[in-house]
Amino acid sequence: MRRRRISNPFTEASSAQPSSDLRSRLRRDLHGRVVVITGASSGIGTATARLFASEGASVVLGARRANALEAISSEIASAGGKASSVATDVTRAEDVQRLVETALRDFGRIDILINNAGAGVYGPVDATPMEEYSRMIELNYLAAVSCTKAVLPHMETQKSGQIVNVSSILGRRGTPYSSAYCASKFALSGFTEALRAEVRRYGIDVILINPSTTHTEFFEQMNYVTRPRRRNPVSDSAERVARIILRACHRGKHESNLISGAPLLWINRLSPRLTDWALELYAKDALKEPKETTTQPLSRNER
Repeated sequence: MRRRRISNPFTEASSAQPSSDLRSRLRRDLHGRVVVITGASSGIGTATARLFASEGASVVLGARRANALEAISSEIASAGGKASSVATDVTRAEDVQRLVETALRDFGRIDILINNAGAGVYGPVDATPMEEYSRMIELNYLAAVSCTKAVLPHMETQKSGQIVNVSSILGRRGTPYSSAYCASKFALSGFTEALRAEVRRYGIDVILINPSTTHTEFFEQMNYVTRPRRRNPVSDSAERVARIILRACHRGKHESNLISGAPLLWINRLSPRLTDWALELYAKDALKEPKETTTQPLSRNER
């Protein structure tokens, strides 16, 4: 007997906007939800805030750039959405607590936390200062843990919630000259999987999103120990990543790998040695013209 193929309207391979019927279903699911987004002043964070607000959610935006946050909040409000914002350095516990308190004060609950703030550093292991490793762990991993711990008591009490950690394809496969960044994202991936098993009994979903190269300010704000590498010619828009986050929240999908980065994981699964060789060829030009190693504080991505 031939099996009837059932089309999946949520397929991630499609970059098209959701159909009007699908958008209506998503709007009903998100209407009235309260969504806290870190790293919301540009890139993926901003695109996610706009999209969730357009689907009926109330968004609470956190990032270090207060002026940018206020502009985005005003834009959302002008379009008929609900938004509030608070200047937040996610590496500071008091700032994280203030962000959570703002959401509770303005909207009374927290339904979804999107840990999106992050930064990068590029350089060989022997030339990358230890300070860079520490800061990658602090911002890309420990900050997400801090935000998660701040919202968990509220989600456990209400017996529902979603925590979305925006990681990276490089949190599933390391690449040359990105060891500090990769290590922080591997830590975030492991934390996500462990947390998911812990909080499932409370009705809380824990979701991992793994973008590949994304067309945002990320690379302009990255700290380079060696000369900047050439940009991956295949990249996703911030809006596409936001749509993947939206769909993952709607479905409670545990992990989403953006299609542009999926081939790396597929090839690595088949032949890790071949993947090592290919990545070495791709990245070797990064050492041709090394800059003098800097020990200045890492310039954080203030998305």
